[in-house]
Order: sequence, then C-alpha cells, then structure tokens
Amino acid sequence: MRAVSYRTLTAKQFSHARRAASKTQNGFTLIELMISLAIGLLVLASVSMVYVSASRTTRTSEMETQLNEDGVIALSIIQQQIQMAGYSGYTKVGTADKPNFTGAGVRGCSAGAFASTYKSFGSLTALDCSAVVDDGDGIIVRYEADAVNTVVTSAGDPTNCLIQTAFKQASEADATKNIHLAENRFFVKISGTSSGKPELRCAATSGTAASVGYQNQPLLENVERMQFRYGVAATNADDDMQVVAYRTAAQIDSLYSTESVDARWKRVVSVKVCLLMRSADPMKDIAATASYIDCDGTKKTLTTPDGYLRRSFITTAALRSRLPATETNKGEIISN
Repeated sequence: MRAVSYRTLTAKQFSHARRAASKTQNGFTLIELMISLAIGLLVLASVSMVYVSASRTTRTSEMETQLNEDGVIALSIIQQQIQMAGYSGYTKVGTADKPNFTGAGVRGCSAGAFASTYKSFGSLTALDCSAVVDDGDGIIVRYEADAVNTVVTSAGDPTNCLIQTAFKQASEADATKNIHLAENRFFVKISGTSSGKPELRCAATSGTAASVGYQNQPLLENVERMQFRYGVAATNADDDMQVVAYRTAAQIDSLYSTESVDARWKRVVSVKVCLLMRSADPMKDIAATASYIDCDGTKKTLTTPDGYLRRSFITTAALRSRLPATETNKGEIISN
C-alpha cells in the first residue's frame, strides 16, 4: 500500500494525523520519573553495599593473614632460641669430655629490666625481675655460640641475636680456652618512632665481656605482649627432666630463693610461650575487634575499641640441653 503524503491530506485528516502522532511522543509523568529514580537509587545502593562489604572482607582477610604470619615468625624466633638454651660444646680433658658451659639456659624477668639498663644474668635480682603489668614478661636465653648455631661475622666469630660478636669467657672445662657465649634478652617495647607500634626486641652485649656493648634492637613489629610459664623439675639435677609444675618467673625466684640464680633456673625443663599479636593497622568500623582471647584463655573486651585485630599464639618449647648426653651425641658436639 502506498504511503500517503501529508500534502495530499485534507485539513481534517491532517488534524487527526497530528493528534495520533502526538500521542506516541508523550514523555514520563512526574510520578513515573520519581519511581524510576527510586528504583535506580535502590539498585545503586545495593551495588555499593556489596562493593563495600567485599572490600572490607578482603581487607580483613589480608590483615588476618599478615597477623598469622607475624605470629608464626615471632613464635619461631622465641622457640628456636629456647631450644638452644643451655647448649654447650665439650672439651676433652684427659680422658673425660667436659662441657664448656654449665650455667642455667633461661631466666625469666620483667621486660622493663631489659629496656635500657644492663645487668648480667647473675646480677639481676628478684626485685629487678619482678612482674610489671605494663611491661609484660621478658626472657634471657644463654648458650655457647659457635659457627653452626649462629651466623658468623666476616672474621668468623659466632654471634648473638643482634648478629654481633658474642662475648667471650673462659671455658669451664679448660680455663686456658675461651668460648663465645650468647646471652640474648627478648622483650616487648613500644616503638620509639612515630609509628608507636609494639615491637619484639632483642638485647645483647658483644666484645670480650658480658658488660660490653649492650644494645637492643627491634626484631618484629606488632607483638603486643609476651607471657612465659616455666616447666620446672623437682630438682636441678641434669638427669631430672620430669616437669612437676608450670610457674611464673616470680614464683621460681620466690619458691627457690635459698638456691643460687643458676641453681633455681636450672630446674627449668620447658617453657610455655604466649604472644599476643595485633594487626598492623586498625579497622575502626569492625566492632568485633573489641574482644579477643588472651594468653590465659580468658575473653577480654576493650572498654574503648581501637579497631585492631588481636590473636594469641601459644607453643611449648623444650630445652634440648636437658636431654641426657650419651657418648654418641657427646661426640657430635665435642669442641676440640
């Protein structure tokens, strides 16, 4: 059918055609427009909420992953050191193999005793090491340092936890021979930098004496607190390896105060370690960060949530030096 041109229409037909065309070109009413806008805003809000939720979940997951990694690393550092505590090589004297070092491998102390001033293992008193709540626990670990259990310097000297030359002292087996002794202190301290983050730190001395070159350096950030419980034997005999109780450092210094420092701390067979870790950054919009489980298994709730994720990491480390020395393993650690 051939299209009809407007030019051939009568005036009446033209008027009807215009009215029909105008009906097909009508826009939205105000109500329709408002409904459309409302639906669009709801869809946009839903998409935004999904995006924000996904971003928050991803960020939380990243923070938890870093928190777990930091906790494992920190535990590994402390556990490895405790396992080395009390280690000594042997020197053959006549027909007998004698240890170069027989002192206690660990000693518990308040972290505050290590932060700035230095006292040697035996010079620290029970008062120096009394528990200070704000400082948490610290620990001293001692062992004979050699080229196998430490990183050596360019000169070939064994090192302490600062990768500095461990100090020298005479071998107990042969006074004419010097050995290197690592006496490492681990504690938690708030960073002195602008970050203000809690740090796991190590302090040690270097040189030719225990009192030379005392320094402390950070090892790992975001360790908020340490707690130690010491598994003690009934006696301090080398062959007594049965743990009869777990005690705090203050309890050991109090219960066995009639014994020398070395004697009372040689009772320690194993150490329970708990590290309270926190996330590197806060997430202030997550209310769940107000609560966490502390080292005693108690739920703690912060009165003023700070947005940091927190988690306790716990392990038990045995002092390998308390294992009986057989002729076979003596031969493996003879120091000629």
